[in-house]
Amino acid sequence: MHLNAISSTELRRIGGRVLRDQIDDEEFRKLKKAYPRSKWADLADWDMMDNKVCGDWQGSTKCPQKEAEMYEKYAQEHPDSPRAAEALYNAVYRQGAMNDIYSANGDDKKAGEAKARAITTAGTIATKYPQSDYAARAASLVYQMQESIPIYGADRQ
Repeated sequence: MHLNAISSTELRRIGGRVLRDQIDDEEFRKLKKAYPRSKWADLADWDMMDNKVCGDWQGSTKCPQKEAEMYEKYAQEHPDSPRAAEALYNAVYRQGAMNDIYSANGDDKKAGEAKARAITTAGTIATKYPQSDYAARAASLVYQMQESIPIYGADRQ
């Protein structure tokens, strides 16, 4: 099941936090065991990350921080995966969102740190995966941050 296949109606609220339904990852684990260190194992790890993604950040930096780290770790551990560039792009997006959230909360220091991390990660995409569409998309996010165009929140385009 892909992230795009999950509709907002499948979100559920538990303990004040919005979570998405969990996918059964048993088949992914079997695939990883049968084909270790393969493209298929890389893709299984990608799909299993879906269970670790928050449903709604609700203006908090906790989830985007955790997710950015998760995506960066995936790209580091699976540099040859067909999803590595996308993972880094997802990290850039979340860092951009954190920049917006911290800015909205008046925490300019943390906003600057998130922005710097996003710029560095976008540079990694441009260097390691220059032919990927995600290199251009990450550059676009960096431009938005540099021009103070919101990436996350009610003001975004």
